[in-house]
Amino acid sequence: QFRHLGRVQENYIHAIKNGKTVFSFDGCTFTGKFTRNSLLEYLNRVDTELMNSLSLPVTNIDWFGEILSLEKHLQAMVSHEILHHGQLMLY
Repeated sequence: QFRHLGRVQENYIHAIKNGKTVFSFDGCTFTGKFTRNSLLEYLNRVDTELMNSLSLPVTNIDWFGEILSLEKHLQAMVSHEILHHGQLMLY
């Protein structure tokens, strides 16, 4: 679940940078073992990259043919993460 959250967040970052949403494993950067420290390092690095991407001059993102504002794009990411928080609580 934790690696998945980071991977999907990387997809959202790529969409901010490229203006188009694509969900895939391409360009995802987790390479460590599944340990607490390697996952924390990965998630912290991805969070930093997300914060840095917010300074880019992006206003709209293509969501499979529908154009969303950056705010709606980020709202979709938060909603996705909330789903996984619920799954983690269930575990």
